[in-house]
Amino acid sequence: MEEKKCPECGKKVGEVDTCPECGCPLNVNSNSTSTNNEEESLLIECEACKKLILRDATNCPNCGHQTEIGAKNEYDDNQANIIIGAIAAIISIVFFLYFYFIVK
Repeated sequence: MEEKKCPECGKKVGEVDTCPECGCPLNVNSNSTSTNNEEESLLIECEACKKLILRDATNCPNCGHQTEIGAKNEYDDNQANIIIGAIAAIISIVFFLYFYFIVK
């Protein structure tokens, strides 16, 4: 039986779904009729170091460069923090006005 190698790092792998060394997804079903396009759709090229990384990675595991998904997640987190902060400020103002004018 032929030894399988990871297409990303070249390490020998067994019958696993992802490379234990670099995390690259592997096609373990040798009878599969999937095309290279289907396999490559799981991977994208890092803009900084040009190595293949998982499409859903937030940062490149090789060079640390932030991917588009990582930037979007960071933007979404910042938006959530702004909304939570605005709600907290409004609640604080309402409590202040209530205790200042009503509970005097």
